[in-house]
Order: sequence, then structure tokens, then C-alpha cells
Amino acid sequence: MDNSAIEQIGVSAVTSYLCTGGYVSPQIDKNDKTPLWDGFLNVYESPDQFNNKNFSYRVPVQVKASESRDKQ
Repeated sequence: MDNSAIEQIGVSAVTSYLCTGGYVSPQIDKNDKTPLWDGFLNVYESPDQFNNKNFSYRVPVQVKASESRDKQ
């Protein structure tokens, strides 16, 4: 599998996982080529209420994904 596909799968997995709690709105770009951050996690005070009134803080994120090979 090429690196682009692995990165897209990794970003999708992280985004899906973080959306389940209701307090985080991931803003992560797929195929991002900037060296520092892939995006941000916007964190809110109330679950599933993503607006300026409930906005708490923003966390920069860098997602690293790799292919795992079973060694048996």
C-alpha cells in the first residue's frame, strides 16, 4: 500500500474515533504536506454543541500512520 493511502486511512481512523465522544471536532486535512501540523482538534464544553459559545480550546495535531505487517 502506498504512503498516501496509509495516511488517509490513519486520518480517517483518528477522526472517526474522536467524533464518538461529542466534545471534539477534528479539523484534520488528508494529504496535508505541511511539515508541522495536519490540522487541529477543536474542543467544546458541551457535547455535540459545536458553536462559538461552547468553544473551549484548539489543539494542533500531527497524525502519523504506518502499515502493520503480521510476523508469524
